[in-house]
Amino acid sequence: MRQVLLFQRIIPAYREPIFKILNKELGIRVCYSNHVKKTCLVNVPGMEKNSFFIKIPAFYYGRRRTQVIQNVYPVLKKFQPSIVITEASVTYLSAWLLLMLRPIFKYKLVGWGHGTGNKKIDNPFAGINGKFRRFFYKKLDAFIFYSNGRKQVFEKYLNKIPLIVAPNTLDTNYLKKLYNKFELIGTKEMKIRLNLNKKYNLIFIGRLLKSKRIDLLLDTFLLLKKDLHDIALHIIGDGTELDQIKRFMKQTRDIYYYGSSYDDKKNGELLYCSDIFLMPGYVGLSVIHAMSFGCPVVTCNPGISGPFHSPEFEYIKHNQNGWIFKSDSNILANEIKEILVNKEMLKTVKKNAVRDIYKNAAVGKFMQGFSDVIKIV
Repeated sequence: MRQVLLFQRIIPAYREPIFKILNKELGIRVCYSNHVKKTCLVNVPGMEKNSFFIKIPAFYYGRRRTQVIQNVYPVLKKFQPSIVITEASVTYLSAWLLLMLRPIFKYKLVGWGHGTGNKKIDNPFAGINGKFRRFFYKKLDAFIFYSNGRKQVFEKYLNKIPLIVAPNTLDTNYLKKLYNKFELIGTKEMKIRLNLNKKYNLIFIGRLLKSKRIDLLLDTFLLLKKDLHDIALHIIGDGTELDQIKRFMKQTRDIYYYGSSYDDKKNGELLYCSDIFLMPGYVGLSVIHAMSFGCPVVTCNPGISGPFHSPEFEYIKHNQNGWIFKSDSNILANEIKEILVNKEMLKTVKKNAVRDIYKNAAVGKFMQGFSDVIKIV
């Protein structure tokens, strides 16, 4: 049987179920290492119980969590893979090591990732890092992109290797089961169970970072509260901007902070009961998470100073399954107010969000992308 190894820095909670499906369906083993200390992105506990998650030693050499090199040689020697899939990042030195060892072990090397940083999407090979990135990518046997949009960006640069799309996603099979259970209960009953007594509910789930524009989130909510008094903001996450949230919570009683949570059921219940998922800064997999429970996303247009969205931004279609506005608290507040009071429109957009995400970001499509690249290389 063909041996396939996938190399990652770490395995965060949202990746674990995806990797389990990759192993079950395609026999892929995932190699990972300890996470860097004092970071909000950490390994999910208990992975050592699964034999297909292989922990390998690593050395972090810089300030960024991507700046790491792992001892890949022993695991290559043990499994003698015919295909190796690596996280594609210039600063992930394990990828360069895998490139250098390819002639010795005779495997095909496949890159997987965004393709480039969110800020560099218009010129992915600019600068010194860009030159290294171009050199590395052209040495690969194939590349798996997170989205069609990212693939299209690179088609004119990488026309000699197969470019495959495996839509970056979550375990939508599990999320859909939860959503269907919630539908049987209904929003009204669910709100009673969760003791949500406000007419309007906004929610934010994600890392509390400056790039997420927590300041704009809070300013927008305070403006909304002046006109729509019966409104609440629910926040789940942890990060450097938590102190700012705590300061705002002293100004109003209607901001509810739940801490960091990886409980899909509890998070899903809050998403299901919320009217809008508001993330003014850059969005990523949170788009899929929110839309999976019929909670449409409101975010802001990318510009010179941001937000610099991840590929999942492509799933948002303005006025169809979510909304994209200018990065201005007054504009956001006015637009969201119009959305909340228009119950029929909001109901339609919620249905569209569920329909579109289970169509376009299904975990089956993700698996198909990996299956295709294995067959091709």
